[in-house]
This record gives sequence, C-alpha cells and structure tokens, in this order.
Amino acid sequence: MPYISDIMDKIAKRIREIRIKQGLKSKDVYDRLGLLPSTYSAMELGDRKVRADELPAIAKALGVDIAELYDQEQLSASDRVFNALGVRLSEIDAQTLEKVCKTEDGRVQLAELLAGIVSMPEEKRQAFVLLAKNG
Repeated sequence: MPYISDIMDKIAKRIREIRIKQGLKSKDVYDRLGLLPSTYSAMELGDRKVRADELPAIAKALGVDIAELYDQEQLSASDRVFNALGVRLSEIDAQTLEKVCKTEDGRVQLAELLAGIVSMPEEKRQAFVLLAKNG
C-alpha cells in the first residue's frame, strides 16, 4: 500500500493535468487559492507536499469534484479508504486529534478501526469510502 506522501505526489501531478485540461493558467488557480506563485508552482511540481486539508479548496479552484484529484484507476479500495479518512481527519481540530493519538487507548482504537476497514470485503469497503467522503 502506498504511503500518504506517495498519494499526495500523484495528486500534485493530477492538479497540473486538471488545470491544463480545464484551460486554466497557473495564475488563475493560485489567485483563487490565495497562494504565492512560487508556492503554487512548488505544489504542482511536487516540491511542496499538498496537505489533505487543502484538497477541497484546490478542487474548487480547479472547478472539479474533490474525487477528480485522485487518479481512481490507480488507487486500490484501501487507498481510497485512507484518502477519504485523511480528508475527514483533516476536518478535526488539531488539539482533539492530538489528544486521541497521545493516549494508548486512542491509538489502539484507531489501529483497530483501520485494520477492520482494510479487512472488509471490497464492496463494503467501497460503501465505507462513500460514507467517509460524504459524512
């Protein structure tokens, strides 16, 4: 299974592909995102990692659904689950997430949850992805 950083590298490439396909210039997108040109360029080139919490704004700036940022054909169901969870986890404030991860019980529960998701049958995992994406 690829690491989150590998997935984010793929997303950086997709951002550029989508921007070009949509007929947008870099300036169009970085202005919409409120980023410096150098920051956006580094993001598109993979020199700056795209954070999960930035994905909704990037998708909106590109005029696409957030799912289009992921190359769905190359992602396994497990990858899609972890991506969806990553987006949802990014919506939790840092203090709450830190509290959960600092406790042994919190880490064990999170590990058990993830292990359970990975071991689900394919169709159940896909249903979970939809639930995780849509809340």
